[in-house]
Amino acid sequence: MVIQNDIKLIELKFDKEIYDILAIKKAAYKFSDIASFKFNNNGSYYECSINFLSEMNKDSIERFKLDFNNELLDQDLRVKINNETSEIKNVIIGYAFSKTDLQN
Repeated sequence: MVIQNDIKLIELKFDKEIYDILAIKKAAYKFSDIASFKFNNNGSYYECSINFLSEMNKDSIERFKLDFNNELLDQDLRVKINNETSEIKNVIIGYAFSKTDLQN
């Protein structure tokens, strides 16, 4: 998955058929206190350049990649579940508000 690895910069790529860009961005946002992120659309992959705000040793970078992948899995599932359940949520919300006097 890693295509470049420095002390302050790593680049990851994610297969578009597996990961949604929204999930990747949400995962990145969680780590915005320790790094900045830049995204590129490269054919069948999204490339993510991660520039750490302070120098990281190799062990810290490896730990970051593990944590990022776990967060990405979490966010990707949240996006998929939201997409799969949005219609029923809208029906439930519409029904709930149809029983109130908010329209008057």
